[in-house]
Amino acid sequence: MGVKDHIGGLAKFVRQCETPMTIAVQGGWGTGKTSVMNMLAKDLARDEDIHVVNFNTWQYSQFDLGNQLATSLLLRIISGMPDTPSSEPKKVRLFKIAQGLALASAQVAAPMVTHLANTVIPGAGDSLRELASKVAQREQELEMSPVEAIERLRSEFADLVQVSGKRVLVFVDDLDRLEPERAVELMEAIKLFLDVPSCVFVLAIDFDVVKRGVMQKYGEDFSDRKARSFFEKIIQVPFQLPTHLYDTTELLQDGLERSQIRGADLQNYAALARESIGTNPRATKRLVNTFALLKQVRGDVSDREKDADAFATLCLQNAYPSIADYLNLKSREEQVGEDLPSDDDDDAEAAIPDNLRMETKAEEREWREEWLRATPFLKRLREFFTAPGGQGAFDEQRFRDATRLASVTSAGDAAEGPAGPASGSWDRTTDIGEMRLRLEGVTPDSFIDWGMRFHEALSGPIELVGQRGAAWTLNRTDRKTKRRVGSLHFGKQRMRFEIERFEGERNPEAVLKQLQVFKAAFIPEGDSTTRVIALRNETETQLPLSVQWKSDDPIDPEELAQFFLRVIR
Repeated sequence: MGVKDHIGGLAKFVRQCETPMTIAVQGGWGTGKTSVMNMLAKDLARDEDIHVVNFNTWQYSQFDLGNQLATSLLLRIISGMPDTPSSEPKKVRLFKIAQGLALASAQVAAPMVTHLANTVIPGAGDSLRELASKVAQREQELEMSPVEAIERLRSEFADLVQVSGKRVLVFVDDLDRLEPERAVELMEAIKLFLDVPSCVFVLAIDFDVVKRGVMQKYGEDFSDRKARSFFEKIIQVPFQLPTHLYDTTELLQDGLERSQIRGADLQNYAALARESIGTNPRATKRLVNTFALLKQVRGDVSDREKDADAFATLCLQNAYPSIADYLNLKSREEQVGEDLPSDDDDDAEAAIPDNLRMETKAEEREWREEWLRATPFLKRLREFFTAPGGQGAFDEQRFRDATRLASVTSAGDAAEGPAGPASGSWDRTTDIGEMRLRLEGVTPDSFIDWGMRFHEALSGPIELVGQRGAAWTLNRTDRKTKRRVGSLHFGKQRMRFEIERFEGERNPEAVLKQLQVFKAAFIPEGDSTTRVIALRNETETQLPLSVQWKSDDPIDPEELAQFFLRVIR
């Protein structure tokens, strides 16, 4: 991925550095820490004067050994040392010392020692099996104080390393998957027990994990400076993965070519991936694999537009899952193009749509932060689903089809159907009391009162239906089947009303005429900045015809209701 020199330099340093040495390979989720560790281990294991031991903390923690990782690490390293006639008695002594220190946790030490007795130390089995039996029965007593045991263990381990005649490299992976406090305890154990000459420890961990761990263990008042000091005492050399230099083009292209994406399309796909998930290797693999799955779900039929649509929505889903779920759910009942940011937006913060699935202040804050981070890609997505040249409307049906297909690979519940703050609370309803109740706490009381007045002013063949979230739809009931003709949206700072269908809607002149009448009726002289009235695309006079207003300059609900009834008739 373009960082061969960095990895080669790290390998050379590990071969030549003074010992004891502890190195931290740092990087966020999916940035390739495990891959780098594996590359280093494979490369360095070729050296005859180097002995490599691998320890995956995640595997041990999955078997409920999280409290015993230090013991497990000790036993794994001891058992993994080269077998020589002179090393076997040292291993036995080390096992006894380690067992004594872990006596309080005998349920873990016993099976571990039994396993090692049966598999890894020829000639030492009887002694270790006897020891395992004593551990299981909690009969073994420490033959020395814990302080003496630690000193003996350290000394015996140093001797074991020395008689091997090799530099011992221990790779400890997936520390950042543990509870932070557990990760810190394991780091302390390495420093306490195993920090001896000719040993190099390479740990996959981030400073942020260490910081959270020391706060959990020593208290929330443990400052950032103290946490960094702790980190520096354990870690002599931090190695930050150079993710800014990553080039995942080859990884992406290899995956896409297996899905029959070739030629110029590869460049377009690569641009979408780069602008959404960036150069994260794991996210790139996930993206190409989920795309390959969707191709199979569609029957592997070659359709350039549908392939591209699916890939674009997968980019959104992988990079910004909460936004993908929101747009997917909303698109089933409403139009979503208007929610997507554009270069015409003056205030990015004000343009963030409300999301009722965010129940707490913290969730709402995270939602807004994610939307702001996603804004550049959302603008690209809006352009992607708009006719070439940007002159047409956002293609709602194309987007709806793509998101429904992509939701098959969603980690959330978007594929299962809409969900809300509480079970059943997002079902449709025509009960005006229930509709009002759902809005309480979601939108200002003045907006709720406005909605009640609007409801009372409506007459004729119009049915108001409370939808999921803070939205009402207006359905015409004097046809063979009910037909949605408009919608009303309640926000925290503004409201929006849309006319989506009316007689003569296919006549551009009729639509433009209604827009002009709309503006004359509801935009005061001098242009009020708190009201905005527009078509989706005035050049092509495409519906919906919408009006937005803020709480300090509301439109008269009775006047708007009467205007709406005149238009649809």
